[in-house]
Amino acid sequence: MEDRLKQTISILRKLTQDLGLPYESDEVQSIKGHLQTFVRDGKDWKGSVPFLPWDRIAVLEMKDNKIELTLKPVRKRERQ
Repeated sequence: MEDRLKQTISILRKLTQDLGLPYESDEVQSIKGHLQTFVRDGKDWKGSVPFLPWDRIAVLEMKDNKIELTLKPVRKRERQ
């Protein structure tokens, strides 16, 4: 659980401090919610969260106590 928590803190810091995304934004809070669930129960999960104000989609995969988050650009036709 401790390792999952450290990874969660690191990801949230990267999103907010390094990339400058607002911590209070719905998008960051959605990611935070998924991460908190993973820290608590450790169940594998994979999904995506739209970050449309930044023309991105976050692909989140949590498996075997490892968390991967990738922000991918959204093509214009995907936004429509």
